[in-house]
Amino acid sequence: FEDAKMQIVAIEQQGFYRITNIVSDDWIQVGDQPFLYFSYTFESGFEKKSSYLMLTGYDGNFLKVRLTTDAQLDTQVFDAFMSDFGNLISADSTS
Repeated sequence: FEDAKMQIVAIEQQGFYRITNIVSDDWIQVGDQPFLYFSYTFESGFEKKSSYLMLTGYDGNFLKVRLTTDAQLDTQVFDAFMSDFGNLISADSTS
């Protein structure tokens, strides 16, 4: 997880975008599954984006999820994605 975050910083240092705010560096619960969770906002040219990185151990494997949205739509897109993703994780763990 730390390597994935370092890759994000390395891309910023190459000038592809500028991180404007680290929103969270913690963990979240998705369904019954805990995820390491890192979210931040960045600017790429004239675009403002929100990005989310999540990592967990799942079914004997690592599962890494990265979601990037337009900053103006971040809450709507993130909430819709997490609702569907939570249902998928919960349904899969009960089957």
